Amino acid sequence: RRILAFVMVVALMGRMAAACAAPALAPPPAPAPAPAPAPAPAQPAEAFKIRLQSFAPAGDRSFQQTQRFAELATALSNGRLEIVPYAAGAILPVKQEHEGLLKGAVEAIHAPFGWAEGIWPASAFISATHTGVGLTGTQFIYWDRAGGGREMARRVVENDPVVFVGLLTVHPAEIWAHTTKELNTLEDMKGLKFRFGATRLAEIYQPLGVAGVVMSGAEIYESMQRGVIDAFEYITASVTWGMGFHEVCDYIYLSPVRQPHDGQDLFMSQDAWDKLTPDLQLLLVTTTNDLAPLFFAETMQLDAEALVKIKDYGVEVRQVPEVIDDAVRASAADWYAKKTADNPFFAEIMDSHLAWKEICEVAGIQ
Repeated sequence: RRILAFVMVVALMGRMAAACAAPALAPPPAPAPAPAPAPAPAQPAEAFKIRLQSFAPAGDRSFQQTQRFAELATALSNGRLEIVPYAAGAILPVKQEHEGLLKGAVEAIHAPFGWAEGIWPASAFISATHTGVGLTGTQFIYWDRAGGGREMARRVVENDPVVFVGLLTVHPAEIWAHTTKELNTLEDMKGLKFRFGATRLAEIYQPLGVAGVVMSGAEIYESMQRGVIDAFEYITASVTWGMGFHEVCDYIYLSPVRQPHDGQDLFMSQDAWDKLTPDLQLLLVTTTNDLAPLFFAETMQLDAEALVKIKDYGVEVRQVPEVIDDAVRASAADWYAKKTADNPFFAEIMDSHLAWKEICEVAGIQ
């Protein structure tokens, strides 16, 4: 019994020692796989460069609008566009902006539709303000947006590689004339060397005995100093004050009859336009939509302030005599009647203007 008890005790102690022994070590874990290399950061696509030449010289507020458009559209594009603005004459010769665009010399221009009369005769009826019967600036903005104006503008250029993007600058009624001559009667108009920005106006004033001269705004100051012209029309008071035109005239005559508003537009070459994605195309249209009425509102305020400065400088500000206004209205009516009789599209645009003007007047929109 003692031997059996001893054996049992030894066996029990062996089992207890085995239970207290250190457990077998687990095999070491497999090494973690090496992390995949991080993808190289995507390189931003190179911005599409758009050279945008303005019709306006550097001292013109309209060029400041060209610059503002370029800066805003570039910023909104999030690096996909680089729009570089150029003043009149920087790349394309003045008053040849549309021709240069058609040749691909630049990607875009900011210029009056009416300056392209030689290329698209109907353009005189889009931006021409229809002397004597035209739309005011406010009415014209609404006609562009809701009265069919933009669709007609696009029809004018549809057969050429050009895209009408939209209005970029709209001005209130232009100053009727800056001049060194007193204008009291129709006799005073005879032989007057009068600068115009469009052939249409020179033709309308010709029956009054006016010697019309068509030239760009950049040529006016020196031409007045040298006596090449003795009267000129050029946009509104805030613009002409910035151009220093009060220094070369003795009188300013005011009347909305000659030009109830003035507008300039953004055009792009078809090739440049087609290279843009739809969202960038929409960005350019939307930016012009936003900036044009803002420019118009700013101009109204600045014109009032500038007219005071012009008077204080010593320029005499007068209203156009009614007898001269009546003669201009009559001559304009004859000009439009002849042009629309020969061309159904001209007549369609003219009728659209007049119908929209009636709608605006019924609504009290002047």
